[in-house]
Amino acid sequence: MAAIFTNEPGVAYVVPDPSVLPITFVFSGWGGGPYRNAITSGISISSRGNYQFLHTLRNFIYVYVFGEQMGRITITGRTFMANCHFFNDSGISNTIEYYANYSISRTGTPVGIQIGYAAFYGFLVGAEVGIVDAESRLGKFAFTFESIPQ
Repeated sequence: MAAIFTNEPGVAYVVPDPSVLPITFVFSGWGGGPYRNAITSGISISSRGNYQFLHTLRNFIYVYVFGEQMGRITITGRTFMANCHFFNDSGISNTIEYYANYSISRTGTPVGIQIGYAAFYGFLVGAEVGIVDAESRLGKFAFTFESIPQ
């Protein structure tokens, strides 16, 4: 497990533990390196079949299957209000900028999402960004994707 250290409000340093391989995820456009790093606190994936049950007289039940409905992927985490050491942008402004550049209303195209070995494509349909604790300059974010059936 990684150790997270902080010595000033809004700034954290992570020392990864090489003995543990956490689940990793990547989504298109987020980039790499310290510019787009974020502490992820949750990933949820929901999917559902597209079906219909028909109950008839004499207790016959017919099942009609129409494939999969669109699913939902939500990625939540923490971000910082302070400027990154390598750039003048804060984690909150980076998150807002990402939504502005990759939302469904801006691009009309899906975003690639890789969670471990599973690959998904989804439309970025919502974002929530806020401040959790002003004193420590800690913020939060949540991205909502409507995923295309695999």
